[in-house]
Amino acid sequence: LPCLLPNVQLALHWHPELKILVDAEAEVIPANAGLEGSCHRPLHTHDSTGIIHIEAQVARDYLLEEIIGVIGKTVEREGYDVKMTVDGKPSEEMGKLVMKDGQKIVLEYTKKSL
Repeated sequence: LPCLLPNVQLALHWHPELKILVDAEAEVIPANAGLEGSCHRPLHTHDSTGIIHIEAQVARDYLLEEIIGVIGKTVEREGYDVKMTVDGKPSEEMGKLVMKDGQKIVLEYTKKSL
């Protein structure tokens, strides 16, 4: 994702929320992911609450896999099954989910049984 340009108006300013559970334990979403010095990416975090900031100068679909990449993860994890809910409803879209303002996204990872 490119850095935001100074003095260019935002086309989108949305705040979906991401929660990641690994074996029923909450995983910390890192603070300041996507904020590197003077480079602010259109997808970023400010704190570890799970609020994703979509502050974009280009209006397009922003995918869950993009913010997962910004925080240094992948949607699929070796040795784990994953289930996703969006606003409390099951979803199979996984990384291809188009994020929207106010969405509540939960990724729940469970260790695969041998």
